[in-house]
Parts: sequence; C-alpha cells; structure tokens
Amino acid sequence: MFSFGKILSFLTPKQWAYAAVSVSMALVLLVLLIAVPLQKKTTVQPFILDLEEESLRGDKLRLISPVIDIKTVPSQFTWAPLGDNVEYKISIYFNHHPFWTATTEENTISLPDDVKNRMKTSRKYSWQVKAFSPQGTLLAVSPKVQFKITSVE
Repeated sequence: MFSFGKILSFLTPKQWAYAAVSVSMALVLLVLLIAVPLQKKTTVQPFILDLEEESLRGDKLRLISPVIDIKTVPSQFTWAPLGDNVEYKISIYFNHHPFWTATTEENTISLPDDVKNRMKTSRKYSWQVKAFSPQGTLLAVSPKVQFKITSVE
C-alpha cells in the first residue's frame, strides 16, 4: 500500500504548484458551468425585422377566437394574455386595409353593433393584436389571422 508520503514524493514543489493552479482553475470553470445556466433568463426585447409585416423577434401573441370560417359575425375577439400592465391594440382588416381598430387592457373585446352591421357574408376578414407597455413600447404582435363569415344572423 502506498503511503501519503510516497505520493507526495512523486512531485516536486513546482509540479505541486502547477497541479494546485490547475485544480483551482478546473473548480472555477465547474462553478461557472453550473451557476450560469441557473441564473434567471432575461427576456428578449423585441424589435421590428420587417416594417411592412411588423414581424418581431421576441414574444408573439396567440389569437384564440375567431379563426377560419365562422357562421355569424363575431361578437367577441379573444387572445392569450401577455401579462399585467399591457395595453392591446386590436385591428380588423378587410382587403388588407384597416376596417376597425380599438384598444383595451383586457385580453378580449366585444365588437360594437355598428361594426358588426358593416360586416358582410362571404367576405374574408383578418385581425391582429399588438401589445404595448405602459410607456408605449411595442412588446409583441400576433400574426394576422383570417376568418370568413359564412352566414349572417
């Protein structure tokens, strides 16, 4: 069996110094590899990549209802909430032109009767929601989702 003294005698003091520095650096590297992934992830500040389409890098809003073909003019529009203190701007488009726009702090909005009365059967509409911070910074944009009204109430 080897004794501790025999193990110590294999290396010179200079070699022991190099070994100590190497072990220390390995421990620092190990701590960094463990600690960095555990830090809280920061959110990516979105920015506009294509001004025409307003595509964003960052969070996207998910539209819930209405989608695709619906039987009657929708009464409400609903989307997944993004968080607290967010103002949403909803826009409805017909032939790629704004048809109606409104803002709300909720993740749902009712369509006013005068707007519902202007919507016609067999026409394709699309809608989009944009989320803004209290300071007016654009946080996220949904894709434009198309829907078609197949009959009127």
